[in-house]
Amino acid sequence: MFLQTSYLEWAANILTALCIYLAGRNKVLTWPVGIIATCLFGVLFYKAGLFADSLLQVFFIATGIIGWMGWKNNKIVEEIPTHIDVKKFVLYSVIAIIVAIAYGYFLLYMVADTFDAYVPFVDSLILTLSILGQLLLMRKKIETWMVWIVVNIISVPLYFSRDLYLTSFMYSLFLI
Repeated sequence: MFLQTSYLEWAANILTALCIYLAGRNKVLTWPVGIIATCLFGVLFYKAGLFADSLLQVFFIATGIIGWMGWKNNKIVEEIPTHIDVKKFVLYSVIAIIVAIAYGYFLLYMVADTFDAYVPFVDSLILTLSILGQLLLMRKKIETWMVWIVVNIISVPLYFSRDLYLTSFMYSLFLI
């Protein structure tokens, strides 16, 4: 299973694991490591026909740069993680689901004729929930981890179905 895994997938996953480890320890190095991993995943997901996941990597690069500059300039490093208001969290979650449905239809009807978009609604849900999770992470909201757990639960079978076995395995570990 892992012998068929590409060097690209290995590198992306190793760097992502390092990024998550660093984030859990509130280290500024989280951001540059994450940016490199994100670039690698962008290529990997594009090759796998996961176009929403590939587009998501562009968002992660942009937010990685913003987060890195914010932490580097000590603008948010010293903040203690806090909870988000429940009503806001529910509202943001509903918006993420609605946008996922809309983008899923876009991929299904606008992109599928040109490219082989694979399960566009599931792929789009990963996109929108990951954006929500990243924005919460950047604001040091504790609920970011709940969102990432849901993203991982959805991602594991999707990545497995695209023969991204190492990525699927790693996302399973992230759940733990």
